[in-house]
Parts: sequence; C-alpha cells; structure tokens
Amino acid sequence: AVDATGNVYVTGSSRGGGWSIYTTIKYRATQVDVIEQNDRIPTSFTLDQNYPNPFNPTTNIKYSIPEASFITLTIYDILGREVITLVDEAQNAGNKTVVWDASSYPSGVYFYKLTATSMVKMGNKHSAVKKLLLIK
Repeated sequence: AVDATGNVYVTGSSRGGGWSIYTTIKYRATQVDVIEQNDRIPTSFTLDQNYPNPFNPTTNIKYSIPEASFITLTIYDILGREVITLVDEAQNAGNKTVVWDASSYPSGVYFYKLTATSMVKMGNKHSAVKKLLLIK
C-alpha cells in the first residue's frame, strides 16, 4: 500500500506449528535531486564542506567529478550506522549539488561519504568523508 505522502507499506505473514507471525515494513519516501552545474568540467575529484553547517533542516552538499563515474553519497550517524543513501547512480562529469532534507532526523553529528568509481578508467576510485552538524 502507498499512503498520501508516498510512504510504501509491505505486509506479510508466516504460519506454522500453531504460530503466526505478521510483519509490516514501512519505506519512507525520500526525494533527492542532484543539481548539475556543468559550467566547466572539473579537473579533479572534490567533495566540499556542506553549507550551511550547522544546519536546520536542509543543507547543500557539493562535489565535482572529472569523468563519468558511479556515485554513492551516503549519510552516517555518529556511531557509523548508515542513515540514508542520497545518491546511488551513474553520473556524467561535472559539478553537482545535493540537498539533504534532514527534517525527520534528530539533532546530532553526522558524516557524509562520497565514493566515485570511474566508468572511463577501470580501477580509478575516489572517496572522501566530511562531518556535518544538524541542530534543531
């Protein structure tokens, strides 16, 4: 089922030996747009500090990739647990901006990690991690 805000609910059951288990899983709808700013093709891989920082509830994360790459941008909590993956796709070279809306997350220190695996030069992989602070 899908509710009015786009959340998806999956429900199932198991039975056996006189017992029944019912489970419902909720997938929260999250929309993330990657804004391309291809005024110039960058010459190196970069991950900028988010802005603003500290932030409430949204922040911009900018990065540059010099060649077509598979990009993963993931947010982690202070304990290193994955919170959300904002980007998980192939992208062309360019300067990018991702806006993270953290309105449904608690205040605290988070980390964001960008990994770029080149689709042009096999084995060419870059990653970087930065810290951000959500204050409500």
